[in-house]
Amino acid sequence: MSRDVTIACYYFPNYHPTDPRNNRIKGHGWSEWELVKQAQPRFPGHQQPNLPLWGYRIRPWN
Repeated sequence: MSRDVTIACYYFPNYHPTDPRNNRIKGHGWSEWELVKQAQPRFPGHQQPNLPLWGYRIRPWN
């Protein structure tokens, strides 16, 4: 009997406001980016929300 184990992880960041699953479950245009924007500090020195200067943008700036 083989005892080899394969461990795998699948991570799907929900940063896609056009995902039909998000629209159905959370409402149109929702993404985890909303959680990032609403983050609150939890302890002294915890710098939240931690936002990029350009905000949330999937596409290049062309």
